[in-house]
Amino acid sequence: MEAYRQQGDYLIESGRYADARKLGKEALQVADTTNRLDMRLLFDMLKRSAIWLNIPEEALFYSQEQIRMKESDLNQEWADKIAEVDAKYNTEKKELEIAALKADKKIKNLILLSLLLLLTAGGGTGYFIYRNQKQRHLLAAQRIKELEQEKQITATQSLLEGETTERARISRDLHDGLGGMLSVAKLKIATMKGNLTIPEENVAYLNSAIEMLDTSIKELRRVAHNLMPESLLKYGLNAALADFCRSTDKVTYHFFGNDRRPEEKTEVAAYRIVSELVNNSIDICETIHKEYPALKILALTSFSEFTCVNNMMKNGASGYVLKNAMPEEIIKGIETVMNGQIFLCHEVDMLMKKEADKHVYLTRRETDLLRLITEGFTNDEIAEKLFLGSETIKSYRKNLLFKLNAKNTAALVKMALEEKLV
Repeated sequence: MEAYRQQGDYLIESGRYADARKLGKEALQVADTTNRLDMRLLFDMLKRSAIWLNIPEEALFYSQEQIRMKESDLNQEWADKIAEVDAKYNTEKKELEIAALKADKKIKNLILLSLLLLLTAGGGTGYFIYRNQKQRHLLAAQRIKELEQEKQITATQSLLEGETTERARISRDLHDGLGGMLSVAKLKIATMKGNLTIPEENVAYLNSAIEMLDTSIKELRRVAHNLMPESLLKYGLNAALADFCRSTDKVTYHFFGNDRRPEEKTEVAAYRIVSELVNNSIDICETIHKEYPALKILALTSFSEFTCVNNMMKNGASGYVLKNAMPEEIIKGIETVMNGQIFLCHEVDMLMKKEADKHVYLTRRETDLLRLITEGFTNDEIAEKLFLGSETIKSYRKNLLFKLNAKNTAALVKMALEEKLV
């Protein structure tokens, strides 16, 4: 297998990517699947050859297989560590139990001895010894309980540290590895476009390929940043939260206190909590409404965008008030919602009426997609015609349903024909 890898690396360095891919697939047929290191290296060679041959689906598949296998190995490593801690705990527990049994036996012997002494010299000394041994027994039981708690804490810390380490590694591999190779591929295609004479009918194909590469690079870097932001590791929680809030374009970030950084575990945990709160602030409204349907929800926020208001009201809110509203208007909103009615503050009410009066505007890409949907094409067929991925088409279709306020594809087609949108 080592010979396959060396020959494959040589073919990739020589620019013979198709030969390297073919060699990798031959090696995959004869590879020993129990040798996980060989399999990971073989997946890496196939991933690189697919990237150079501009086969993104295959590159993504082998990259995911490589990452999955590496995650499995890492999980096994942490499982071994936890097993080691568990074995250590069980050993100490057994030793303490043996000590407790010996102490019990010793207590019984001392009781008999104390009875003899009681007949001769009184029972004061025997009682004192019994009480002392009983205290030692209680201390041993308390120590066992402390060991159990330490075991649980160690296991939890090991899992959290393993997850954080793996997040950082995957983020680094995606950003520096696959992201860099995709950027090189994009640069080479762009250079080829400028240096070669390309038939006019193929220009659209090439431009579409470059657009797909650019979208893939942005999405890959976004995923890498969400896994473990580089600014969090380098500059701390304050800088990472500031970057995150700027990227959302809907959150204002204020910092109070000193710049002293807490320990890394605390920073990672705080960053995850804040990001989940921001991302799920609207979704939690729907959850509360489902769990407690009788509960009235009045949103008090600084977000005045139409999409935020629309989503919040659709997810079960009974009212929407901006933070800059007058106290009298806020009180009126609370009373209106408690009486079972819908309330929008004046500014939001004007916004919703203004948006309702607007005509629907679709981009050229959305118009093309809507036309193909009305003609009865499937997602895969539309993706092939527009030179886009199937997941991208699914995302466009979902946005169209939301934009036109249609419940399903049938309603979407009906609206497109009635409104003459295509």
